[in-house]
Amino acid sequence: MTGLGRSRTLGAGRHVPVLSSHDQPALDALRAVGAMAVLVTHVAFQTGATQQGLAGAVAARLDCGVAIFFVLSGYLLTSPHVKAAQRHLPSPAARRYLWHRALRILPAYWVACLAVVFFMPENRGVPAGTVLRNLALVQIYRRGDLLQGFTQTWSLATEAVFYLLLPALATAMVVSLRRGRLASAVAVATALVAVNIGFIVVSQGTTLLDQSLTGFWLPSFTSWFAAGMALAVVRWAGHPRLVQLRSLLDMTATAPLAWWTIAAGTLLVASTPVAGPLGFESIPTPGQAIAKNVLYLVLAVCLAAPLVFGETQPSVTARFLAKAPWRFAGEISYGVFLWHLLVLATVMRLLHVSLFGGQFWLVLVLTICGAAALAVASLFLVERPALRYRDQGPGRRPSQPADASGAADGGAVATAANADATAS
Repeated sequence: MTGLGRSRTLGAGRHVPVLSSHDQPALDALRAVGAMAVLVTHVAFQTGATQQGLAGAVAARLDCGVAIFFVLSGYLLTSPHVKAAQRHLPSPAARRYLWHRALRILPAYWVACLAVVFFMPENRGVPAGTVLRNLALVQIYRRGDLLQGFTQTWSLATEAVFYLLLPALATAMVVSLRRGRLASAVAVATALVAVNIGFIVVSQGTTLLDQSLTGFWLPSFTSWFAAGMALAVVRWAGHPRLVQLRSLLDMTATAPLAWWTIAAGTLLVASTPVAGPLGFESIPTPGQAIAKNVLYLVLAVCLAAPLVFGETQPSVTARFLAKAPWRFAGEISYGVFLWHLLVLATVMRLLHVSLFGGQFWLVLVLTICGAAALAVASLFLVERPALRYRDQGPGRRPSQPADASGAADGGAVATAANADATAS
């Protein structure tokens, strides 16, 4: 969920990997917002707060944090390709990009997965095959494979498929842009939206597919990734029409509260029955599922746009969110995402709070504290040490100095591993 960048030199030449060294640091804060939204919605659901009026309905819809992760993934992973095309450079090497993605995602994920297996009583006796499928990020393709205390990682399994497809999708866009064919680049994003809507109609409106599984699969969310990819094209491409649009968006980015007011209004609309049931009491209709998908897309784009644009005159808010504490919150957001359900289950067990048994605020505060503590430990003990191997993987150019790798890859090292889904 956070990025893979250069090294920061400390003391007598000691290098510490910097997880996020891209040139739009305020986006790190948005990643932290996404992780916190996912945490709050899970606490609210398990304590029964989601059934308590409008506030509960809004809390139930904070699963929109996943949309935030996916839009950021689409934007940050596509940007290096568009930048390279604009500078007439080769696109980032796919093998190098995938190696960096694996280093950023898998070590911390594996540690958290094994911890959940050993420390969650509900996972005792789980077949080895189930554990292996979770470790391989393919747990969303069979019923019963989601581990207790780790169910949130369905979004990582979904995002992993996008990571694999991204080089081909970005290349399709970039080839069109290199030839000056804006319509063809738009067609790639449009096709992803069409796939999303069509898949929802088929999976929710027919019995052809297993509805208990298809809601986790990538085609149910391709429009969110497409929105992020489109933001990258508008932000970095040099087509005359896009330059005009970018100038307009740069001006509107100076008033981020206007964008975020729209996002808040969208969240309120999504909290009504138009977006389907709040819980699992019934299956949404295809219309409700599409409405929820579109509303979450609008919400995520409205949160991200004022931080993506406005480079020439960043807003006061964007400059504030770019400060070190918020960037650090973005760095630990992946760990918060990975560990919070295990912490939540532990807190409820220690407090003797039953499922839907209340005490939302107490459980929330303790879950945030516990998840943040484990996330910091994950950052320093697992995530940063793993990044030291980034220059030892495939795609490394022997003649290329390690400290210059970000620039030589058209920004790939700084940004290509800079999204989480995760993070959600």
